[in-house]
Amino acid sequence: MNGFEKVLNFISFDIKDQKDKLVKGCPYILVMKVLRSLSSIFEFTDKTFSLKFAEDVCSALIFRLDNLSENEIKELDKDILRGTIDVLKDYMKVIQP
Repeated sequence: MNGFEKVLNFISFDIKDQKDKLVKGCPYILVMKVLRSLSSIFEFTDKTFSLKFAEDVCSALIFRLDNLSENEIKELDKDILRGTIDVLKDYMKVIQP
């Protein structure tokens, strides 16, 4: 379980952007790639764990998206954002199939 908690922390930690401003979370491309690779675990894990992990991931991603700074909006690639939203949809399907 500890590794999955680290994934959630990875989504949410503070970093400095290219202009040395503190922003919430790691780069969206990394979030997208890590979460996409983990989405296949649900068919192999306990349903209770899968549901809890998917809920936690969705909460973290929705928080990140709701709190995009103007700077992040300007610099964020549209395809990366779309990919991140697609990953969010995949995790939401675990919660509400």
